[in-house]
Amino acid sequence: SAILDGTGLRSSCGIGTNKLLAKLASAMAKPDGQVVEFMKDIPVAKIPGLAKSLSSDELRVVKKVLGIKTAGLAVKYEHAALEEILGASATTSLLQLCRGEDSSPVQRKPPPATCSVSMSLTPIRHTQALKVGRIIGFLAKDMKGRLQRQLQKYNRRPVWMRLRYRMTDAKEVALEKLDACLFMAKDDAVLLKEGLLVERLCQQFRAKAAGDWRLRWVCLTAHFSKASYSRLESSAGGPLDRF
Repeated sequence: SAILDGTGLRSSCGIGTNKLLAKLASAMAKPDGQVVEFMKDIPVAKIPGLAKSLSSDELRVVKKVLGIKTAGLAVKYEHAALEEILGASATTSLLQLCRGEDSSPVQRKPPPATCSVSMSLTPIRHTQALKVGRIIGFLAKDMKGRLQRQLQKYNRRPVWMRLRYRMTDAKEVALEKLDACLFMAKDDAVLLKEGLLVERLCQQFRAKAAGDWRLRWVCLTAHFSKASYSRLESSAGGPLDRF
């Protein structure tokens, strides 16, 4: 209620003895609800991790052949009969997850390896090349804001950048990678030299696009190195404390 009153946004939080139960509790309680002893009523298809533990054929047998629709039904099913049909390994995985048993560690996810900004377009013809330049400029401006947030939050800069696009009658085209250092300013307040980046991207686009083209999608992506994340992790004083 405090989050709803303060932000106007609804939220849900799952608390459990392991990651599996916490995930399921959060999903079952949406929005702003509370559930107790919910495991037996969870549909088998909605149990996280089950699709990784069992093959698609095994899952089909569980749901269609054996008629096991919920976690409660799986736990009540005769263990020996399940082992005869699914095998010992699949049976163990199925029953552990349906009982809410999960030994996987809780870990924070690292920051994303890429940062992208894209735009879907009403097809632009080759005769409107100046308009393409303005669109690339919009993407570069948006990217600058995103990179500033990456710098503030994770203290990292991109390694290389790339423009991708699609025409109405062709597959996605990826232009050559650009060394991001060439377009990054030393001043963190400026960070990205938009004009220089836009000029270089437009040159690449003109050199690659030919004929009577119609542009319908364009995307600018910045890539970060794993090494930059490793340095952050090691300098935080603890495992992922910085995040």
